[in-house]
Amino acid sequence: MVHHDRELSSFRRTAVLLDVTTVIGAEEFIRASNKFTEPGDPFARQSFVELVQSLIFMSRVLVAHPTLSTPRPEDFGRRPWLLQTLMSAGLVQPLQLDSVATPRAADLEQQTLADLQSWQGNKALAQFIEQTLVCDREQVGTHNSLSARIRGWAQFQAGQIRSADGHRVRIDTTDGIEKDNFGVWARAAAIVLQGALQQICPAGQEPYVAATLARGLKYRARADSAGLGEFSRS
Repeated sequence: MVHHDRELSSFRRTAVLLDVTTVIGAEEFIRASNKFTEPGDPFARQSFVELVQSLIFMSRVLVAHPTLSTPRPEDFGRRPWLLQTLMSAGLVQPLQLDSVATPRAADLEQQTLADLQSWQGNKALAQFIEQTLVCDREQVGTHNSLSARIRGWAQFQAGQIRSADGHRVRIDTTDGIEKDNFGVWARAAAIVLQGALQQICPAGQEPYVAATLARGLKYRARADSAGLGEFSRS
């Protein structure tokens, strides 16, 4: 069933915020299915399910931009092509923070940064790594190893996603990490926890994995500021 805005007391109750990574994974699942091959993104099927469920059950589906608060569709770059197709069809819209949500988002982001920059920040990242390894130990066999899936995702991102017409349009830095304080924290945390991060990601990808986790917290702050729900893999 598809909800219509006029049937709801407020569209915000059925609006959802996605990140670009989810759309990338969904596109990879479609591409691999069409070629009868395994997707390069180990989370591709999950991303596809999340995207389809959002399109069916939510009255509005929005996508967050990593650096801009009022992005246009062209600010996301040409890739992933699925995202541009969905935006052209009016099925997905860029999240644009209005004059009320913008200062609220800034406050929430600052609170999030304060937590990250305190002793709790590195502890939270270390706990994420430990929980990933605990999940692995609880698995029977290695087929569903979470650390292996995260490692495969990082390799997929490094090899296919940070392109000039996609990720580098959204984040135009040499390492693909934001210039803001979330990016500063991610680079520092990747140095402090380099050895621990290498248990779940390839060597050299530690800053990018840390930045992806920090970006997810930033999106959560923006979602909260706009009164939205969020399905995010970042």
